[in-house]
Amino acid sequence: MSAPGCPPLPADTLELIGTAGSVFLRDQTLSLVGSRSESVSYDLAEAYQQSYTNAIRHFADCLRSGRPFETPAIDHLETLKLVEAAYALETRQV
Repeated sequence: MSAPGCPPLPADTLELIGTAGSVFLRDQTLSLVGSRSESVSYDLAEAYQQSYTNAIRHFADCLRSGRPFETPAIDHLETLKLVEAAYALETRQV
């Protein structure tokens, strides 16, 4: 979600903590910590742009070929309902 006063592209953060190891995504670095540890850094602006480019290309290709989209429209409508509900909840708590 985005909010007034926050950066337009907030940094992604994810932590998955397990018994044999953990995975952390902080800023532009994905790290595996455990019996084997390693880190990989990404150019997030480039990765986001590539994901948008790929999604639009897939959409256009499916329109041209008549193939079904990777995700059905109903999935997107359900996601939109959840996002709108989250914003509505946020608005009520302010």
